[in-house]
Amino acid sequence: MEISWRFITKIWMSVSEKNTMYTKRYIIDLKIKPYFEKKILSEITVADVRAWQNELLTYKDKNGKGYSPTYLKTVNCQLTAIFNYAMRYYNLQDNPCRKAGAIGKVKENRRTSGCRKSSMLCLLVFSGEYGWSDYLLDSAI
Repeated sequence: MEISWRFITKIWMSVSEKNTMYTKRYIIDLKIKPYFEKKILSEITVADVRAWQNELLTYKDKNGKGYSPTYLKTVNCQLTAIFNYAMRYYNLQDNPCRKAGAIGKVKENRRTSGCRKSSMLCLLVFSGEYGWSDYLLDSAI
């Protein structure tokens, strides 16, 4: 089954939490979509993901600053989550993000990435790093 980038991101955004929708939309529209929007999901390779990650890692603004490790992790998690969603609900066979590996850090200098606990759990559940049963147990506490 050929799934377009536009289709899967539209569906992904519709099931995302309202509180995180604007952040996700910004990340998807400005950091992910320009690189992958013209591709069929099943044709995106590990090499494509690594090239995209390298662009994020080497980016410098006009003052010579790159993205923070926590921001890199957040952006990378969004792409991973989109692929995981397509695997779970649209029978995509593979997630090239898993093979490419993660970039960034969850924590930086004792600060959290600014995500609410529920938002972080949502990201972890969809990225496959945290099981549904664990999420249900945590949300009941």
